Formats: sequence, C-alpha cells, structure tokens
Amino acid sequence: MNGKQTNVALTVTRSKQPFNQRIKVSIMKRYLVNTERANAFLELLATDIGRKARLGDTEKMEEGARPYALAAQFAIRDAVTNIGKLANDKTRTEVAQHEMGRKVAIQAVEAVTKARNDIAARIDALNAQSMDAVATHFANHAPGEGMAARISGWIADTIKSPEGIAKVKQAAAEDQRVAAVIHNEPIFLTGISDTLRKNIIADTVDKQLPETAEQLVAAADLSNLLNRYDDLASKIHENFYSAHLANEAHSRVEL
Repeated sequence: MNGKQTNVALTVTRSKQPFNQRIKVSIMKRYLVNTERANAFLELLATDIGRKARLGDTEKMEEGARPYALAAQFAIRDAVTNIGKLANDKTRTEVAQHEMGRKVAIQAVEAVTKARNDIAARIDALNAQSMDAVATHFANHAPGEGMAARISGWIADTIKSPEGIAKVKQAAAEDQRVAAVIHNEPIFLTGISDTLRKNIIADTVDKQLPETAEQLVAAADLSNLLNRYDDLASKIHENFYSAHLANEAHSRVEL
C-alpha cells in the first residue's frame, strides 16, 4: 500500500497463531480525498490551532469581528468532521459519498465567504468611524483663517532649514492648532511632503486619540485576514471531495 496515497488506521492484534495470521489490519479512510496534500489540509483544519491560523485568533480579535470569525471556524470544524464521517459511511456508494462531500464543501465555502464579507464590512465601519473622529478632532482645533495662514507660512519657512522637520514635528505635538493646519491645509501651502504630513497626523492620532488609533490598528489587522479567508475558500473543493466522482452521480439512469 502506498502511504502517500492512502491514509489508514491500523489495528494490530497479538496471538499465538502463525505470524502471517497474527496481524489484523483494519483499514479506515479518514477523508474522501486520500492524498498527503488533502490529508494535511484537513488534519490542520480539524484542530483549533489550524483554524486559528487560517481564520484568525478570535481571542485577540476586535470584538465586532469576533462573531463572524467564530461562525466560520465552527462551520469549518463541522465540515471537516462530516467529510470524515462520509469517508466511512457504509450506507453510501463511493460516488454518493463524494456527491454529498460536494454539498458539504459548498456549505463550507459559503460560510467562509460570508464571514469574510462580514469582516470586510466591519473593517469599512471601523475606518469610517476613525476618519470621522480624526476629522472632528482637527476641525475642533483648527485656528481662524488669519492664524491658519500665519501657521502655514511659518511651517513653509521653517521646513527649509536643516532642523526644520524636527521643529515642525515638535510644534505639531505641542500645539494642536499646528497639527490641525497640517491636516487641513493642502501641502503646497505648508511646503511639507505628503509622507511627513501623514507621519505627523499619525503621531497626533496616537497621542490625542488613543481609542481611534486602536480602531485603526484593529482594522489593519483584520484586513490582513481577508486573503487568508479567500485562500481557504479556494482550496476547500479540491481537498474535500473528488469532482470526478461527484459528477458521476449525474450519470445515474432512472428505470
């Protein structure tokens, strides 16, 4: 038997019979697709650690997205269990096993895709809330037109000196009016680069709006999960069942 193609459970019974009669081997398929690749894929998903690796650690996840990830993890856990049961269902033919395996796979993909889209919507909501908070903060600290013009001029002049960047960053940290001008005014008026502007705004958010900063970090972390969900969904069908065998169910002749 080729170990790379079939995954089996061996039961060894010792007795006083001759050696060639002493070993009783019980062969049990674990999953429908008996390849190393499919076995490794499903064995990983059968564990909490494996599902966390694929779908995120819900214990560390932003609370608004947690229910979606949990739903996906439970769906995958149950799907893998059902594929294992189908592989050893003696009441079904092999074709029927794979036909049902396809149905399990479809449901699993739908669950993962729904969770992925729900998390994406949560990311959009977190980013929108954060941007509103940032805009409100800088609007509340914006100086009048005259002062804004003077601050813009000072920034444009100061930034030209060797130590200008450090001075502007320090001023923005100490005076929220300066930070507001950097946020609100176009860079051609202040003379600073877009990169410096973004850095100063990020520093301001970290110090002045810590909850908003946490929301932005959470949204970024969730964004990194989306590709994992897409990747998992794309690999479910090929590892859950044989499409060739499942398609044979449609060749049944009704008499």
